[in-house]
Parts: sequence; C-alpha cells; structure tokens
Amino acid sequence: MKHHWWRIFVSGILGLLTLVSLTAYFMRDNLFRELIEPAVPFQVDEPPPPPDYSDAAAWASRPQETRTMPRQTALRPANFGKADVFLIHPTTAWSGNTGWNMDISDTSSRTRLETIGLPNHGEPFASAGPLWVPRYRQAVLFALLSQRDDSHEALDLAYQDVARAFDTFRQARNPARPFVLVGIGQGGLHLLRLLLEKGDLGPKLAATYFIDQAVPTSLYQGSAAQTSFPKPCQNAQQTRCMLAFIELDGGDDWGEKIIKQRSTIWTPETGYRALNGQAIACVNPLTGSINRPNAPAISNRGSAAASGLERGTEPALLPAETGAICRRNLLWVEVNRPAALTKPRFELGTFYKITGYNLFYAALAGDVKTRVDAMDSLNTRPAPIKPDVP
Repeated sequence: MKHHWWRIFVSGILGLLTLVSLTAYFMRDNLFRELIEPAVPFQVDEPPPPPDYSDAAAWASRPQETRTMPRQTALRPANFGKADVFLIHPTTAWSGNTGWNMDISDTSSRTRLETIGLPNHGEPFASAGPLWVPRYRQAVLFALLSQRDDSHEALDLAYQDVARAFDTFRQARNPARPFVLVGIGQGGLHLLRLLLEKGDLGPKLAATYFIDQAVPTSLYQGSAAQTSFPKPCQNAQQTRCMLAFIELDGGDDWGEKIIKQRSTIWTPETGYRALNGQAIACVNPLTGSINRPNAPAISNRGSAAASGLERGTEPALLPAETGAICRRNLLWVEVNRPAALTKPRFELGTFYKITGYNLFYAALAGDVKTRVDAMDSLNTRPAPIKPDVP
C-alpha cells in the first residue's frame, strides 16, 4: 500500500512539473515580456547621456580619418569602395533593468552588436563600401513589443540620436559618391522615420534596405503615397529603389499574426503605432525584384553563421540551404536548415532577438554591390555626342 501511495505522489509531482513546463512554453512570449519590462515609467527614467558623433567612440564602425582634424570638424571618409553605407543596427539591448534606453557604453549590448549584429547583418553591405554604424541610445526590446506611450517616447529618443548621426554622416562624406541606407530591426523603424522626415535625399542614394521591419505599401502607392519615398526594386540592377522583407519560417502562423498585427511603424500623421494588418512591402533578396517573388534554394549563393568573426573576415558560406518566397506580404523560408542557421528552440524571446546567422548573406552582398556598380556606371558613362547644327 505504501508503495502504491508513493507511486501516486511521484506521478503527481511529475504531472505538476509537466503542466508547469507546458504552461511556461505556451506562455513564453508573455513571460519574456514580463522579464524585460523596464521597472519605472519613461517620464521618471534618467536617460543616458547623448552620444557625440564627432567622436569615434560614438560609432561602432566608421572609416578611418585620412588626415588629422579638429574635434568639431567633419570627417572625410577614406576613399575605398564605390559608396558610403549608413547602417542603423538592430536592437541589441534586451533587458529593461537599467531603463527604457540603453547607454552606448553598455557592455552586453555592445558585445552583441560587435560579435553577432555586425558580422552577420552588417558585413554583407561592406561589399559596397565603408560602413558608418552609429551607436545610439537604442530603445530596449520591450519598447518594440508594446504600444504604450513609454515605448513611443523611448523610440523617439533613440531616433533623435540616429537623425543627428545621419546629419554627421552627410556632412562628412564626399557628396560626389553614391550612398546606401540600411535599417535592420529597430534600425529599420528609425530609417523609416528618417526617410519620411528628411524627404528627397538626392540622386546619389543608390539603394535603401529595410530588413525585419514593416514598410506599409501605402507609403509608396495609392492616394497617400509619399512622393520621395523609394519604391520596391523592379529588377536586380535598378538603382534608387527599396529592398524590404521580414523573414519567417514556413508554417509559423503565430509569428505571422504577431508581425502583421503588432509591428511598430511610424507615419507623419499618427507617429508610432501598430501595423494592425496593413499591407507591407516584400522584395525577395534572392531575386532583388518585387516582380520575382519566388526563388528556389539552388539560387541562394550562401547563408552564413558569422558570429564572433573579426571585421573584414569572410565567413564560410553555406549555399542552397534555403529558398524564399514572398507570400502574404512576408518572406517565407524553409524550416529544415542546419543547426547553425536556426534559432535556439528553448531560449526565451528568440523570435524577437537578432539571429546569429544570415540566410541571405551572399545575396545581400551581391545585391548592394550590383546596384552601386550600376549607379557608378551611369555616373561615369560619357555624354552622347551631339550632332553639329548647321
């Protein structure tokens, strides 16, 4: 009899543990949000000091100075590569324990940027020219998971840094050179607002990239279209166009709902708000054309898991590991991939965090170089000889 009751007790404990584990798994999104939520309202939070973009310490990447210059003087980039790339990095500040905006000197967020963010998601664009990557007082991850006023104010503070960094970039670069704009994750949200506020940035803007950020189609088509906002690329050689996508594993219905309903966007009329099912742009990076939404795995020249690599180190490319298709406004990719190219399954918040790999590393590197080369070819092409007029 005692043995019988002991078996019932152990079975009960195991059942309770199973129930707790299943509850934690299915409620993991809410649990993660609770763990990273800032403890105080934004209004009483003491923000970190603003970065000084005349100081190299305020940049995660920036061309070296070509000559000694006073601190307040704009820097001129070294003359390598055909274009200058202004890249706004994704969120690398996950915990809100220190407030709504992260200090640029924070060790954890800097390490994630320099060992995960830049090697995987920044380096592909270095094929076009030097990277300008400002450190900014990024809003912590929770700010992108809610539509509270605190979240919007934190995003606004982060954007003000990005806007100042962009002004420094424009003053420092050679205006005769093409340039490229890249925004990834939170960086894409700031790039969206930057383009809408700055207006036409001139004929030297070779291409614009929004990665893992929703870009409403209403911004470039329809009665409410913004005349200066870039339109999706029609082919792989087109310049002055936009490549935008949010990738999602095939069959992830929950993820699709989260992206389409909760993604944060910014418009001049409403400021920050949720996407709420609005149609968004999708250009397949494997084809570089909105007119070619589907690409098989064989067309993927190489994914990469580049975490921890030093700047300028070429990662080992893994070709043909996944195809991609733009469908229902999202870029769907294949689920069966090597472990190095998949998110950890039992880590909280992996859906929202930057990945330690890039499924389209080679494709993006080739895409940006092709568009910059095309613009350079147009700029250097000799003018046609006009016939003599008698």
